[in-house]
Amino acid sequence: MFSSALLHWIAAGTMLLDHVGAFIFHDEFQILRIVGRIAFPLYALMIAEGFRHTRSQSKYFTRVLILALVSQIPILLISIQIESRLPLNILFGFALAILALRFIHSGWRGALIAATATVAVVLLGIDYGALTVLLPLFFYLAQSIKKRPLRILVNASIVLFALVFQIIVSPWFATPYIILAMPFVCLYNGKKGSLAAPRWIRYAFYPTHLLAIALVLWLN
Repeated sequence: MFSSALLHWIAAGTMLLDHVGAFIFHDEFQILRIVGRIAFPLYALMIAEGFRHTRSQSKYFTRVLILALVSQIPILLISIQIESRLPLNILFGFALAILALRFIHSGWRGALIAATATVAVVLLGIDYGALTVLLPLFFYLAQSIKKRPLRILVNASIVLFALVFQIIVSPWFATPYIILAMPFVCLYNGKKGSLAAPRWIRYAFYPTHLLAIALVLWLN
């Protein structure tokens, strides 16, 4: 069984491997990109859980949006170093997902906002596209299912949906390995756990590791 704290560590570690493989080794070591497919579904699940447990939904949205803006700076630096335009980072999509989650129980209005947010991430060219909104929404709804076997089945189906969606929209050699996230998602126990890092460390890791990668590229 995996706590949210443990899933955060796994997501951070696999994301780091993915970005090192992408930007420093330029896909030379494909295993790094393969393992890196684990990170996104876990982060989508944690965004949903963060929304569920936050004391202030508006502050949660603001924190994620500010983090997205800050994180885009090292991404721009990486883009310059590798001479390739990178998309807007996934946190912009997650911020829109949080906005949609605020209205998820508002009937047709909630559905309209969710659809608008989904279209927006596609038009803005945010990394992972529509999935950055859809997966947090689906995971949020799945965690409300009381019967654990059914919840596990639904969570597994969400990962399969992400896999099929990516294969259709953005086929790539590592895409099928999104399936590696399934055991972690299905065995999430809904508890915080004892290994939780301070919130500021969890938030700072994303822009900091990107800045470190940009620095390595600049030194080379």
